[in-house]
Amino acid sequence: MQRTDVDSKVIVKSNTIAVTISEDPPPSFSLTLTAEPDVAKAGDPVLLDIRLTNTTDEQIWLLGLAAAPKGYAANYKLDIRDAQGQPVPLKKSLRLWSSMLGASGRLAPGESDHDSIRLDEYYDLGKPGRYTISTQRTDPDNKAVATSNTATLTITGTPGQPQE
Repeated sequence: MQRTDVDSKVIVKSNTIAVTISEDPPPSFSLTLTAEPDVAKAGDPVLLDIRLTNTTDEQIWLLGLAAAPKGYAANYKLDIRDAQGQPVPLKKSLRLWSSMLGASGRLAPGESDHDSIRLDEYYDLGKPGRYTISTQRTDPDNKAVATSNTATLTITGTPGQPQE
């Protein structure tokens, strides 16, 4: 738009620019962790339960998960830290699949599925103390990253010694 003020001979120009600001979409699922048990003796089995819940009002597909055995964790980025905040070293590599959702790969709105991973098989939990565990997973559709709660695990004693 251009306008001229006849008395002052001033030309005024105006442009309108429309800007749309959009936030990145959230992941279509949430992650909840539970260490089972949350207090264990060094050397005892410790399971990490990962619950993935569809947080949308539509069915979601999580590809790459069909027909895999339980206990595979490669679709998750696990972060396990000791009481000093240092990453806990792996004892052996995590297996390369995840089992969630069975053969269909579908999850209805509000539906959850679980996976469990034997932490003591893969991580060095032999040092007594408090450990924190969290995980992340990328939504395959919109590439948003879901971050779990932080679960805690307390390891007491040392392997082969009686509990105090």
